[in-house]
Amino acid sequence: IVSLGGSTVTSLVAGGAATCAIFSDGGLVCWGMIPGQNSAIQQSIPQLISLGTGRTAISVGVGTGTLCVILDNGELKCWGSNSVGQLGIGNTNYYPNPQLVDLGSGKSAVSIALGNYHTCAIIDDDSVMCWGRNYEGQLGDGWGDGLTYANSAVPITVELDDSASGSGVHPVNIFAKDYATCLTFSDTSLK
Repeated sequence: IVSLGGSTVTSLVAGGAATCAIFSDGGLVCWGMIPGQNSAIQQSIPQLISLGTGRTAISVGVGTGTLCVILDNGELKCWGSNSVGQLGIGNTNYYPNPQLVDLGSGKSAVSIALGNYHTCAIIDDDSVMCWGRNYEGQLGDGWGDGLTYANSAVPITVELDDSASGSGVHPVNIFAKDYATCLTFSDTSLK
């Protein structure tokens, strides 16, 4: 039984080869293949993740060797495998500890999803940003012949089609799996 000072589990996420739980006090624990000093290490006992002084977890995403967490102040931090920029911090270095992702001035993450080597987030201004691997167009940085298929080590804004722009329709949920990303919208559409 996983316990964190009498707190109860409020959220549980599994993906890649790791599992993470958020507790009612905002504490985050992870186990399985989680980022270690030089590479992912097998942890059969849940490990408390340090999020920074006074910070608590709101939401967590688990990818292939990569973890990301939305903090109580709307900041997004990611750590672990970063071979194609899936941490979104401007390089492809491995990081064993949470690193702040720059979403732009005054922007906060409200939802996060991790696939195989790519990460996406819904932002508080109803935009969507993605970064990491893009070989299959999963970053959504263009339509049709405008797709770049180029990896990005920094967050780029997803180009939503015109039917969502300016119509009051906004993204509600984001899902990433393997090499694809999908969004549900407030008008119940799926893209």
